Amino acid sequence: MAINPETTVRKIVSIPRELWDGISDYRFDQRMNTEAEAIRRLLQLGLAAQKAGYAVKATGEICKKDE
Repeated sequence: MAINPETTVRKIVSIPRELWDGISDYRFDQRMNTEAEAIRRLLQLGLAAQKAGYAVKATGEICKKDE
């Protein structure tokens, strides 16, 4: 896949092992071809959930923002 520098931003991030294991599990459960595809999809889902009024507590529990 060619990368268009006008529409694509590349970032390097450190991810805790436990979080990475969850991303990897998601990738295989969803039968995604690449790690990048899984990360992009999870970011999209998280942003959509936030926009819909959901948040994640420090415990990992998902709740409406007003709870």
